[in-house]
Amino acid sequence: MPAPVHQLDTVRLDTDRGSELIDAPAQLERQRLILDRMPHVALPQAESRDFITRLAGDV
Repeated sequence: MPAPVHQLDTVRLDTDRGSELIDAPAQLERQRLILDRMPHVALPQAESRDFITRLAGDV
């Protein structure tokens, strides 16, 4: 499992409304928690690849 992200100074979020830079401590903590959870909710590599292949086939 990757090491947790301990220090974030600035986060850039790209959304449908454009980019946003976040640097407030509370917002950075929220982003840190999201990144720390990623390994627990992401599909394993092979399943992710199969999922993307199925989606591409549906287009």
